[in-house]
Amino acid sequence: MRSLRREDSRIGASKRLVFKSGEFNISQTGIKKRHQQYLADIFTTLVELKWRWSLLLILTGFLLTWLLFGAVWWALAYYKGDIDRGPGHPVCLIGIDGYIAALLFSIETQQTVGKQCNACLSCI
Repeated sequence: MRSLRREDSRIGASKRLVFKSGEFNISQTGIKKRHQQYLADIFTTLVELKWRWSLLLILTGFLLTWLLFGAVWWALAYYKGDIDRGPGHPVCLIGIDGYIAALLFSIETQQTVGKQCNACLSCI
């Protein structure tokens, strides 16, 4: 009886799909268009990424959205004349006098919940 259990455990160990270390016991050779198939399923691609690449992807996404929305806020302030305003000009976007201020405003509004925007809705 004991010898059968030992054989069963050896057979089971050789048929593992995933080792105890977390590595796959699957050979992916001879697959046509492997890179295209790997990127076709974005969920599986993201799950199988190393944590360093996942972290880099997340940080890059945050940075790009901050830069994009900073540019949108700056363009809105520039279009409304708040950046080069003269005396007596009504201010539409308070505190945005350049791109750096718009970028910081973008980061602040994306990272906080429930903060009121400095833009009056009638100007937008």
